[in-house]
Amino acid sequence: MLSSWIGRSKRKDIPVPIRRLVASSPAFRALKGEARSFKSVEPTPAPMITPAEGKKKHPPTALQVAHWVTCKEDQRLGWQKDYLSRLCEADSPIQGTYTLIQEFATIRRERKGEQFDSWLERVEKQGVAELQNFAASACGKSMLL
Repeated sequence: MLSSWIGRSKRKDIPVPIRRLVASSPAFRALKGEARSFKSVEPTPAPMITPAEGKKKHPPTALQVAHWVTCKEDQRLGWQKDYLSRLCEADSPIQGTYTLIQEFATIRRERKGEQFDSWLERVEKQGVAELQNFAASACGKSMLL
């Protein structure tokens, strides 16, 4: 027994008595799941949030909305369609941009290149800088608005 206290631990730099002292400390036992309890206390469950707060949905990110705008309408879920319709009703430039993006996606998806020039004209008339930059890059022009 005495020899184990005098000997060394598996790690050469920590003597056995120090290792045993650490292993017998309450903090170490708590980390290993062997903590002693002096009295039994029943926990009272208190939720961190109310059930109403748990059901709230966060607004979608811009990347999610961009994906919804570019995909086919029959691939969207009902609540996504509702969100997009409310978004378009709230802001007319968004409605115009949404319409132009849907038209471009249809032209690209259905390979109707003959409609592309008329789409470019509508983009220039609308005046949304991001779509105009996209149209300019699609035509090979190097103008930034």
